[in-house]
Amino acid sequence: MSFDSGPVLSLSTEAPKVRTARDFVRAKLATLGVRNGLVDDIVVVTSELVTNAIKYAPSKAEVALFLVADVVRLEVRDDEPASPVLAEQDDAGEMVGGRGLRIVTVLGSRWGVEAEAGGKSVWVEFDRPVAGC
Repeated sequence: MSFDSGPVLSLSTEAPKVRTARDFVRAKLATLGVRNGLVDDIVVVTSELVTNAIKYAPSKAEVALFLVADVVRLEVRDDEPASPVLAEQDDAGEMVGGRGLRIVTVLGSRWGVEAEAGGKSVWVEFDRPVAGC
């Protein structure tokens, strides 16, 4: 599957990263003609992945959004090589860490992690409904 390469947002250390990333994704989705609830789902997932990148990556974070056919792909790249971990339940049944990835799992169609030189890319794909998108 080949994805339309588009602009990449580099998140600086000075900017409010999560808000900047959400605004970038919302604007890009509008240019791609993505509408309705899918925009909100992708923006929520953006917030979760960028928050993880800010929390765990030493310095570099980027956001990219691609479209091919009826699939929207969000990538958040950072310079931390360790993969994120899904939340687990403790003995009392409470979720311990990794709650953001649970949101990614519920809202996205599929997700994964790819190792990159000097870090990783966490990606999430969203299947667009054909009609009314």
